[in-house]
Amino acid sequence: MEGLVAGCLDCSRFEAEGSKTRLLTHHRIDAASGLVPYEAIIASFAHLSDLEAARYDGWVTASELSTGPNTESLGWQIARWTLRVGVCLQAIGAWRWLTGYDDTPIFEWLWLGEEGGGLGWSEAEALGLQRQVGWVALACGLLTLVRPSLLTTGPLVLVEAFIVYGTWKTDYGFTLHPVFIAPHWERWYPVAAHACRVFAPLGLMLVDPFWGFWRRGFRHQGGSEDATTIRSYLGMQLLRLAVAATFATHGMEAMLQRSTFVDLLIDSAQRLLHWDLPQSQAEQALFVIGVTDLLLAGACLLTRSRAVFLWMATWGAITAVSRVTAGGLEYHWHETLWRASHCCVPLALAMYWQVLRSRQK
Repeated sequence: MEGLVAGCLDCSRFEAEGSKTRLLTHHRIDAASGLVPYEAIIASFAHLSDLEAARYDGWVTASELSTGPNTESLGWQIARWTLRVGVCLQAIGAWRWLTGYDDTPIFEWLWLGEEGGGLGWSEAEALGLQRQVGWVALACGLLTLVRPSLLTTGPLVLVEAFIVYGTWKTDYGFTLHPVFIAPHWERWYPVAAHACRVFAPLGLMLVDPFWGFWRRGFRHQGGSEDATTIRSYLGMQLLRLAVAATFATHGMEAMLQRSTFVDLLIDSAQRLLHWDLPQSQAEQALFVIGVTDLLLAGACLLTRSRAVFLWMATWGAITAVSRVTAGGLEYHWHETLWRASHCCVPLALAMYWQVLRSRQK
């Protein structure tokens, strides 16, 4: 992106070395703001191997995309492996839940009749399909840890989306009905609450360099570095939105005194500290926690402070482990693993911003 020092440029040509395809994209680049138009990113997905450079508009400046992350740096490797581990642990937790229990939104949706929003399957059929989905999650999660690709992360996105859809159809797990949220908006709660788990595999698919057959076509092309920059930025911004949505939703639940969260505080205090925490104090603490979650969600979108993302990662780990501290390891370890992305995604974002900042310097 050299030469952006005066006024506006009218035209940029993208030409792949050794390729017959040329893509001529007319656009304007505002050097004063440093922001780059959106058209190039749309074209880049259709001709990814043919582009020598492509730029993305949306929290992205020309200087950031001209450098991109240093994919060989230790920080980038930590960010990439943090996402891999988080997605793998999440898949293991989903496997245990779907193969060992029948109180899942998938089972509820398959087994309930039409009056309950379900399909009316027999119990055996519903459990059979649910367990198959669980084994798919385990296999893809372990393979993702070794070599993520579309064939491993794609099914994990579908597994989490299946859980979300079952939750949405049966109103599973959401017992709050705030007066300030219209009923038709309230039904979107599962999408926001599960956003981090749904989009963690998708973000990894964009960020991680092992793209399988998607990557082989342009691995040694001149546009490879720019394509990596675009994919990594898209993936990280997607994860940024997802973790903000999850924290905001859980913050609202906490402020509204969801009974499950109150029980987590009381039971954890009893098991860890042998302290009978009064419910009134638990509710007060929960309100403060909810406000903090909402503030973190907003800060996640408005800043790139490592302190914010590290705080979110720490709190995500604490809330995930609270399932074990409240209910015991034997029956609740899978609930902790299933929420691994609540910690790993903000941690990966913190490392990513650090790598990008170091590269720009």
